[in-house]
Amino acid sequence: MTRSGFAVCLAALCAVIGTAGCGKKQDKPAANQNAAVTSAPAPPQETPEKLRAKALFKNAVELSYSLKFDASAAKFKEALKCDPENRELQQNLAFTLWRAHKVDEARVIWKKLAKGQDSAAQSARNFLSLDPKDVPKSL
Repeated sequence: MTRSGFAVCLAALCAVIGTAGCGKKQDKPAANQNAAVTSAPAPPQETPEKLRAKALFKNAVELSYSLKFDASAAKFKEALKCDPENRELQQNLAFTLWRAHKVDEARVIWKKLAKGQDSAAQSARNFLSLDPKDVPKSL
């Protein structure tokens, strides 16, 4: 079959089955495609409290990197007032308290976190299994 013969056959086939699948755009989307787009929920908007918690989290991490663990823990606690259910904040607060040699305070938080099933819970269980005397003084 020649190239032009193939083009004629293709055009005839498209005329028989319609334009679907022949490289031409359809004017209107199918009803089920349109329904999926309009029924999808909008992404949740972050509340001002959660945005403030994120900013405080960032500040707390910077303080922790500067080895200012008491100041970092204070920022994490402030962030938790804005977003009290945030397990990542709780986990970071516990670790920061541990680094500040406030092991008893950290253990209280880890005991709460350990009841979950996420990575924060596993991390908490790992820290709770440590013997405080085995923790290097440099931490």
